[in-house]
Amino acid sequence: MATIIVHGGAGAWPESRWAQAGEGCVMAAQAGHSVLLQSGSALDAVEQAVVLLEDDPIFNAGRGSHFNKAGQIEMDALICDGAELNFGAVTAIRHVANPINVARMVLELTEHCMLAGHGATTFAHASGVPFCRDDELYGMRLPPVPGDTVGAVAMDDEGRIASATSTGGTPDKHPGRVGDSPLIGCGGFADEVCGISATGDGEALMRMTFSSVVAEALRSGEPMDEALEAVLASMKDRVGGEGGAIAIDQSGKFAACWNTAFMPWAAIDADGQLTGYAGH
Repeated sequence: MATIIVHGGAGAWPESRWAQAGEGCVMAAQAGHSVLLQSGSALDAVEQAVVLLEDDPIFNAGRGSHFNKAGQIEMDALICDGAELNFGAVTAIRHVANPINVARMVLELTEHCMLAGHGATTFAHASGVPFCRDDELYGMRLPPVPGDTVGAVAMDDEGRIASATSTGGTPDKHPGRVGDSPLIGCGGFADEVCGISATGDGEALMRMTFSSVVAEALRSGEPMDEALEAVLASMKDRVGGEGGAIAIDQSGKFAACWNTAFMPWAAIDADGQLTGYAGH
């Protein structure tokens, strides 16, 4: 049952960066799959995969995050435990390298589901997360790639599903802006039926409650590919937004879909077979 799929964000990726982004996703998928092979949980696997994506400055998360209008970096992250129907999230967090780790801490160490802004940052540092300067977090992408985010969805050998999503937000955003990525049912979702991580136009994904709509379609028996394509098409038609998503269902099948220029992704199935955009 050990299966994982990751994405590096749907957006206006220049073709010159497709190979590097694809290889980054392959490495993240391999890292998460290694956790699963060592009897780790789906939650452990998606966290580990997203940490690698956050540490790769080509992606808009962690060390590749964008500056806002005030010249600061504020990040969002969400991790969903489908087995427990629970989640942890942080939004507008600053001065940490891996927001997904802090989201996991919110899930497991507090009675809350989400912490925001200064409260999220002080919680992280009080819990032992190292301080990280903004200039250590700014990525190397010139020009920035709008709409990109990173995420992972996994199923472990016990059939548990988890998802994770992390972002550095849109370039030059207003301070305090919260996108879809940390919001359950928007940037991600997981239960006993499926796991989803979304990416793209954050305001559109929020207005559509994108991940919840996809999850409901999967509960009704609609095939994953068709559900993702249909909800993306509906979002573009109704609110003018584009994006992408990855998903895993309760049978261990996975899918990736986008309607932007590109979305790097990679997956490893229960047989250890690697698929996705691997940079060639």
